[in-house]
Amino acid sequence: MIKYQFKYFTGMAAALFVFLLFAGCKSKEKSDDLLLSLMVGGGTHAMNSDALEVVSRSDSSSTTTVSGKIVSMTTPGAGSHIIQNGTVQMGVNKQGHLNVGGGTRSTGRYGTYNVGLRYMETNSEATAPGCLCEGWGVGDAISGKSGNASVHTGGVKNVSVEDFKSDGVSATSVVTVDGIYRVTHDYHPSSETPNLYEVTVTIENISSKTVELLYTRGMDWDISPNTFSEYVTIQGTADAENVKWASDNGFLNVNPFASRYRRWAEGDFVDSGPTDHGAHFDFDFGKLNAGETKTFNIYYGAAGTEEDALTALSSVQAEVYSFGQANWSGTGDFKSPLGASKGTYGKTTGEPHTFIFGFSGVGGKAVKNQKVAADAGEDISVRECSLKGANLTLSGSGSADKPFTFYWEAAGVAFDFPSIASPTGLFPVGINMATLTVTDADGLKDSDDVKVTVI
Repeated sequence: MIKYQFKYFTGMAAALFVFLLFAGCKSKEKSDDLLLSLMVGGGTHAMNSDALEVVSRSDSSSTTTVSGKIVSMTTPGAGSHIIQNGTVQMGVNKQGHLNVGGGTRSTGRYGTYNVGLRYMETNSEATAPGCLCEGWGVGDAISGKSGNASVHTGGVKNVSVEDFKSDGVSATSVVTVDGIYRVTHDYHPSSETPNLYEVTVTIENISSKTVELLYTRGMDWDISPNTFSEYVTIQGTADAENVKWASDNGFLNVNPFASRYRRWAEGDFVDSGPTDHGAHFDFDFGKLNAGETKTFNIYYGAAGTEEDALTALSSVQAEVYSFGQANWSGTGDFKSPLGASKGTYGKTTGEPHTFIFGFSGVGGKAVKNQKVAADAGEDISVRECSLKGANLTLSGSGSADKPFTFYWEAAGVAFDFPSIASPTGLFPVGINMATLTVTDADGLKDSDDVKVTVI
């Protein structure tokens, strides 16, 4: 039974609820003037004239505020857990998607007690202030079978939980999907950087037939201080062979077979906005025989600047990523529940927080470390009469804008001084690949290759 409680509305509440839900869960600005509270399936929902914000549900409860006032609060459910490493905090449901209740109130406009992805340094929440749209889906392009898990963008369909466990730092969800897949999402702190949580995704074909593995992951970015007005970046998709499609439409159904359309941008783009949008990725991992598995990694996190966010992604060799950044001028209190002055400072510097959503193992090129960038120089092609090859000097001087240690290596080549920027080596006739690795004082590394052709 559905029970409605009205503040200013009467018989049109149900129609307004459906309209606003399909309009995208919220608008860019919210007002208090027409607040509606609905009790649906044991969960409390807050809605006003411009927006809908679901703040609780039967398996994971939560609290929300409108203009700093608590609208509703419930206690955390058994089917979810909040985990953290001291820098990043996440709320994980038993089916493997994000956004749960039971947290502290986040900073910025429209602070929430829901937890999806938080940067603990600023206590800013990136996925839960409005539409609880983060989620995943998996499908088989051959049989058409599929399943998905999200609060708002498709719900939980054809997903059965086998196991869920958490120790407050890590969480692991194991589910089966429509009789064809066993999907494991293993959330744990990255061993390379405190700014990222790594999610190792393992998908096993538990059917007796070959499948074509499709996977979707999406979210709605909501970045404070001016929540529902943010800048979004997506990069790396053009070089990633497993990326089927990507866009800023974080409100799409996460089922791989649902309709697809962009909100403002698709593919690779930088600093789209400011507006209310997110990040959505569809992957095609190709054929998977019965009993075989596919493993790849997802990264969620945050940093205080864009440069630090890129460094974090580089440290884990991420290939595809999205940033959610603030519409903020750099002035005023970014933690204020009233928001702060809007501007481009947030997208330019990445301050006060840059939120991160990335992938590795998806057939792309690793993100370059912006603090440590190796440059092995341009490819070389020479003619040499000697059958022994050619003595050539390579140059890594393009890397030396700060103190680095250098190391050169190439198969079948002995360098005179491999630990200097520009060593000399005897390159045999044919095509040779030389690799330069640079390391800074903090132990951060980057590598670059140069092709040396001796004719």
